[in-house]
Amino acid sequence: MPYAKKTTNKSAKSGSYNKGGYNKGKSSYSKKVTVATPPIMTVNPESIHKRLTDEQRYLCEWLSTVFNQPAKLLTQAVPGAGKSSSIVHALYEAIKKEKQENKGSLVSKILMTSFAKRSTTDLIKKARSYGLVVDEKGKLVHKDVVIQGIHSFMYSLLRSWWSNMGCKVEYRDEYVLATRKVLSNNKYTYLILLGNRVNNHGTLVEKIATEYSTSEYFVRDEILRWINFMMVWLVDPNHPEYNVVTPKFIADKYNIAYKSNENMFNDMLDVAKAVMEEGFQMAIRRDYPQITYTEMLTVPYKLWQHKHLKMLDIVSENYYDTVICDEAQDFNVVQLKAVMDMIVNPNNPNSKVVMLGEDKQAIYGFQGSPNNMFSDFILGDYGFDEHRLTYSFRCAKKVVEYVSKIFPGIQAFPTNEEGELLEYYESEGLEKLQKDYQAYLDSIDNPDKEPVDLNPVTVLSRTNAPLIVFALECITRKIPVAFSKETGITGMLWGYYSTLKTFCSEYFKIDLDQNFEQLPELINRYYKTSVELFKDGYSGKKDVVNASEEYLEALKEDMEALRKCFFAFHGPDFIHVKSMDKLVEEIQPLLESTNPKVLLATIHTAKGLEWREVWLLQNLSGGYQVNNPRMTEDDKKQENHVYYVGCSRAQGILAHLLKDNQPRGLYLLGGSMTDNLQAIVTGK
Repeated sequence: MPYAKKTTNKSAKSGSYNKGGYNKGKSSYSKKVTVATPPIMTVNPESIHKRLTDEQRYLCEWLSTVFNQPAKLLTQAVPGAGKSSSIVHALYEAIKKEKQENKGSLVSKILMTSFAKRSTTDLIKKARSYGLVVDEKGKLVHKDVVIQGIHSFMYSLLRSWWSNMGCKVEYRDEYVLATRKVLSNNKYTYLILLGNRVNNHGTLVEKIATEYSTSEYFVRDEILRWINFMMVWLVDPNHPEYNVVTPKFIADKYNIAYKSNENMFNDMLDVAKAVMEEGFQMAIRRDYPQITYTEMLTVPYKLWQHKHLKMLDIVSENYYDTVICDEAQDFNVVQLKAVMDMIVNPNNPNSKVVMLGEDKQAIYGFQGSPNNMFSDFILGDYGFDEHRLTYSFRCAKKVVEYVSKIFPGIQAFPTNEEGELLEYYESEGLEKLQKDYQAYLDSIDNPDKEPVDLNPVTVLSRTNAPLIVFALECITRKIPVAFSKETGITGMLWGYYSTLKTFCSEYFKIDLDQNFEQLPELINRYYKTSVELFKDGYSGKKDVVNASEEYLEALKEDMEALRKCFFAFHGPDFIHVKSMDKLVEEIQPLLESTNPKVLLATIHTAKGLEWREVWLLQNLSGGYQVNNPRMTEDDKKQENHVYYVGCSRAQGILAHLLKDNQPRGLYLLGGSMTDNLQAIVTGK
């Protein structure tokens, strides 16, 4: 860090681990800490304070007033309300006041955390602009505030625990190497781990399971309960629930070789290795991290919950008097409990918690975030007070007017521009982009002409596949495009390909790498076989059939994107493209223009961002989605939230791209929009 002064070491007592249990002793583990001086302030707090709205000023006054009192506040903020800036300014004022009252010393330990990495980074940047000393990695002393993502914070507890136990911190690396040689090609093993990683908090793991086996009906709760047992046993062989489901029971149930001996822990570990191997193989093939987000949260929480060895000491050393959580609407229950039970200092009667977000922006249900996080948990179970930031400084007035008819409670700040609402059929939109980009090029080539700005357009969608197809259409018209960095589009293409490759190998006994030219034909066979498997495996199970149909729709969309990529780089000009490696090599630079006319992103990766002109692909969300009879009420809420987040990325122009069979006026204010708004809100 540029403002670091000096470093010191703090030794920590440790224990060593062996197969027989834990031995107390000392290790060479030490923690390096850095004494820091404040960065240079780049903002004028007094000037900022004068420009605050009454709603924002209330947040500042609240935090400063209750800094030495117990309090819990939920601030619901509409998109573009400046909640991050407001809370950082409020924190600056509160820290300043406490230092004045304590002769320059800051007594309180303060943690700012967030669900999202981007918002964590934004908080760090804003806090430093106020001259606050920010600690990101637990290596500073004399700091004002620690700012760390919730996953990162929990993982740091887990790493400390393993270090204190005398184990290697990166235990997953060793574990993967050790299990690489164990059982492979076990259908049950593969589908359980695939289900746990891809759909850990979803509603039906079965839809993935039946792709690999139709001989047994897997129940989600049973699978997740079993996976949780495995995770507990891997870190805690003495867990009281160890004898509930024995290694032999699991081995027999899943047809895994099992031999009994006196050392039950070694038996359990052998079975665990066998069962988890295929999951790790899949993780490696898809370049997933070797420890998942779920494990970062659940393992340290379980260790603390069961009062395991050193974890209680580690948690007590990391208590905070003030905890501020951004994007809290996307927290799952484990994250919320971790904050309230493990992080907030229970020994300080004046501890306080601030949660920021908006229930209508909860879009991570597929990762376990409930739609009712605010109403049932934060306001209900924990009894927070509620405060709202209702003014959007981002969205144009017409955009806010449109969005507020669907989701009341948002209003445009009086000085916001008027803005525009537009509609295009996709073919019209592409023609407009091509015409506008050509005008831009002509103005560059001819200095006598009036300059024309590039005016980039951001295209958003619910999922990646439609964006890939749209990008290919732009490339065909020589319109430069780029995907947002967070999207990882080439990784997504590899994911589609890996899914197809695995299926071809297991069901058709075909090596896709060696038969790349047959990719379109194999896609057709893959889809047809998947339909048959779902039909045979779920006959008579209505809920599961509905979920399966949704899965097949998504599968068809993904494979269509892969097929179009294949044909776009197939023919006389691309005779060298005979593998997926070569295909990605050709397409990647075309999807990463440094001066794009079109930026593409999913709505989930666009969270927290904003652009002058935003186009929404019609198949991302909205009325047609919530009218789907197969969707539950929670599903409909999630889709509406995604739509709300997508619309509210637009600063000036919001446009919808229609399918050719849709009538105009569907998304414009007035006319037939009234009925569609009702459909979006009620699903009827």
